[in-house]
Amino acid sequence: MKKITAYVNTTRVHWLVEELQALGVQEIEVTEYFKPLSQISRFELSCEDNLVENVRTVVHKIGTRGQVPDHAFFVYSLEENNNGELKKNVSKI
Repeated sequence: MKKITAYVNTTRVHWLVEELQALGVQEIEVTEYFKPLSQISRFELSCEDNLVENVRTVVHKIGTRGQVPDHAFFVYSLEENNNGELKKNVSKI
């Protein structure tokens, strides 16, 4: 299981959520940040390992305006402890 944090252009949020749901991502947390000259949204979601590259492709294709750098994408491993709870492994992939 992986946790993904992506920072994207806020104007793309609606389309990005639709595309991620089409991939099978069921739970997405979106936080929006507004500054005088920028609008950034942070997406946080968890997905199976086999979906990471598809999610990365969608974020790059739909969540950006094609300008560098207008997005960031981070992947973290989630490990299950003895109680069946997931915890984030601090090493990035």
